[in-house]
Amino acid sequence: MNKEVDIQTGLAINPITYICYMKKELTKKHWILIALIMVAGAVFRLIPHPLNFAPLAGMALLASAYVRNSWQAWLIPVAAFWASDMVLNNFIYAQYFEGFVLASNPFLFSAGAMLLIVLVGKYMLKKISIGNLILASLSASIIFFLVSNFGSWLQGMLPYPRSFAGLIEAYVAGLPFIKGTIAGDLVFTGAFFGLWHIVFGQRSTETAVA
Repeated sequence: MNKEVDIQTGLAINPITYICYMKKELTKKHWILIALIMVAGAVFRLIPHPLNFAPLAGMALLASAYVRNSWQAWLIPVAAFWASDMVLNNFIYAQYFEGFVLASNPFLFSAGAMLLIVLVGKYMLKKISIGNLILASLSASIIFFLVSNFGSWLQGMLPYPRSFAGLIEAYVAGLPFIKGTIAGDLVFTGAFFGLWHIVFGQRSTETAVA
């Protein structure tokens, strides 16, 4: 199997093992692709799709891997999520709310989950490999499941008592739905990072942000 060689270190890089090896500053083209991916992810939430099959974790992991500042890496996908959430709440699901909704209560917990996913991505995706992407994606699914279900239980959106036993009931009831979350996270994480590699190819070994 042919191996790419890092131009600075001379070390061989297995393209199956490492999608990106060294990380440096992003260029304008990288920022444009990040913006396009975030917009695409936001738009996807507005069209019919399988339950819990969403791009949120993929967006957060991509930002965590390539945007140096942790707060920026969090704010970029959260901003896209927030924009799509406003459209959903004020147009598609407007009958369930009174007046204009700037941010729904579930959004706050989802944003918190995305912050945790970004932090996990910062740790797990220091070197971006297929194995690390899978592990980070699965970790993101678990984080989102735990945080979002906790938020729904805490806010009384689920028919379970506010006790430890009630929380466990809420998590057990949510288990059948985690399959869609896992599938969506794996698909979108693979798609976003795969698109990045296709667009920038070997140059991604030279220009991704640390």
